[in-house]
Amino acid sequence: MIVDCHYRTVVPLALQAYGYEVLHGSAVALAGGAVALCAERGTGKSTIAFALQQRGHDALADDAVVVSVPTAGEARRATVEPLPFALRLRAPSAGHFAAPGKEEVLVGADNEVPSVRESPLAAIVLLARHDGPLALVRLDTREAFARLLGQSYAFSLDNPARKRAMLANYMQLANGVPTYRLDFPAGLDQLDGICRAIEGLLTEAVEGRSAYAHDGA
Repeated sequence: MIVDCHYRTVVPLALQAYGYEVLHGSAVALAGGAVALCAERGTGKSTIAFALQQRGHDALADDAVVVSVPTAGEARRATVEPLPFALRLRAPSAGHFAAPGKEEVLVGADNEVPSVRESPLAAIVLLARHDGPLALVRLDTREAFARLLGQSYAFSLDNPARKRAMLANYMQLANGVPTYRLDFPAGLDQLDGICRAIEGLLTEAVEGRSAYAHDGA
């Protein structure tokens, strides 16, 4: 349990202090790059990542997505940096997939680290449950910046320089990585539509379309 806490909590905070940025979410590798799935606790990000993994995609992170952000003018993309992790599912999701529950899954030093050392971050999806139909909408830079900050890990011992760097990094992410809001109704029966929307997301980004709506059909 101590090792699990170390990898899930201490390491992400330490990496943030050393200059990486860390998003509260999961990440999955799709054909066009990594997609970070960010949300408040209990929204379903681990469940969605697990469902995408069951569809043949590689999971890259859970709980904490560590991102290396290029500085302004630097000719490289933001990348997801791998850490030991394990997808942990709440009881209803674990039952749905016939998988171990979160209490049975601990992160340890022997957990597999994704073999690709640098996975380009192709998109960020902010997950939110609502009562309407499933819809995926591209956010403008201003809204993306504000919402991404809301999903950030932050560790500071009153370090103004690190705070300024953090704001600059998140502005770089908002400017350089397509950010979407995915609204979806509750229910495990929605997973297929959610996964198909996310799988089609990178195609949407390549085509330069600003919004994608999906009704589950």
